[in-house]
Parts: sequence; structure tokens; C-alpha cells
Amino acid sequence: MSKENGFAPIRRGLWEHIRDGRMSHLEALAFVYVCSQADTRTGIWKGCAKSLAGELGLKERTARDVLEKMEHGDYIRRFAVPGLHSCYPILVHKFPITQGEHNGEQLNALESKSPAELSYVPREQDGEQSVEHGVEHSAAQRRKENREGRQEKKKEAPAAPSPSFSGLHFSVTTKQDALLGEGFPWIDRPAEYRKADSWLEANPERRPRKTNRFLYNWFSRITQPKGGANGKDINSAVETTMRGFAANARITN
Repeated sequence: MSKENGFAPIRRGLWEHIRDGRMSHLEALAFVYVCSQADTRTGIWKGCAKSLAGELGLKERTARDVLEKMEHGDYIRRFAVPGLHSCYPILVHKFPITQGEHNGEQLNALESKSPAELSYVPREQDGEQSVEHGVEHSAAQRRKENREGRQEKKKEAPAAPSPSFSGLHFSVTTKQDALLGEGFPWIDRPAEYRKADSWLEANPERRPRKTNRFLYNWFSRITQPKGGANGKDINSAVETTMRGFAANARITN
């Protein structure tokens, strides 16, 4: 597997990288070209944007962008010499070495300090595929841990109060309903909840921010039928209701 005998080693998983958006088709073409020209003893291609543009029929600026994106994606590592516009060493990350003293290893371009101090690691069979499978496994493990964490939080969180009434625009908890019942015992609360919810549906610009205050004001407009409890008891009940709503609002806020 070397360019000397007519074959060029290509990084495994390349097409998966194209499918999931990590690499464009143009970048893949450029990467294949770089791999085909890299020295199979070192994993280095001596080139530049100008030479790549000439080989692939690109504008030089486009070729420069392609090289930058490939380096950003950790496919290559460039060692350009500032001020010089000639070809320079470009290391192909994970390039499988098939000739020379490092035969059977692969170039670790990211850990190489310079073209003269290259880093090589053992090459495993289907190494790229194993890495990708490892990434997928890690992602699946993280999703599982997040899901289990959310379930634990649900178990630890206090149960939400059961609603006594649930409409389109507001809900009333059992506690809120009990407080309203104490303050306005002559009112058919379920019927009034439905009326209030219907009124809010017809008056969207009047929808309240605080359900407690809205319902208290709504119930306050409903006068007590004659023959009911005396005024002193009613005032006491209303005061109790107001205190209860105030305490409940503080807890809620």
C-alpha cells in the first residue's frame, strides 16, 4: 500500500466524515490528492496552496481555504515558513506508513513538534473505525447518563400540586381553591372558574400575570346573596383569604 507500487493509503472513515458534515466533497478530494502525494516513509507532502490549486484546477485562494479547513479539522498540519511562498512540509494526520523504519505505524501529526521531530504511533487494524465507534459509544453513554440524571431529578423534585381546576388560561391548585372557598363560601367556584377562563379567551389583551390576584378580584365582584352569613364573618373570611394568597404568592415567587 504505497504510492511507489501504485497504491496510496487513504484514511478510513473518510466517507462517514463527508456524510456527517465534518468534511466537504472538495476537502475530501484535496485530502485524497495530498495522501496520494505524501511520502509513504514519513507521511509528509511538500506542497502549498498554489501547487494544490494547479493540480485540482482551483483558484489559489480557494485552495488556501481548503488547506486551512483541513488543518482546522485535524486532517493535516502545516509547517509553512513565514515570508516564503514556496512549497512547505504538510503532515497528514494518521497517515499509515508503509515504507522505511516506521513501516506499520501511523503519523501523529498533532503531536509532532516539527518536520524533523515526527511522532509515530502503532497502527491498529480498522483504527479509524474503532475511534468512530468509540465516539459513538461515548455519545450514547452521555445520553444515557443525562437521561438517568433527569429521571433522578424528577424523583427528588417535590410533586407538583394537583390542580383543582385546569383551563386554557389558568389553573387552580387545591390549596388555592380551598382559600377561595373560605373567603367566598357563597360562590360556585368551579362554575366561576369556567366563566373566568371563557372571559379570558374572549379578552386576550386582559389576560393576567398573577392568577391569584385575578381570581380574588373576580370573586370580589360577586355579591353575597341575601340571607347568607353576617358581614363580620364574611370580612374575616376575606381577610383570611387575602393573607393566604399573599403568603402563597411569596412562596410561588
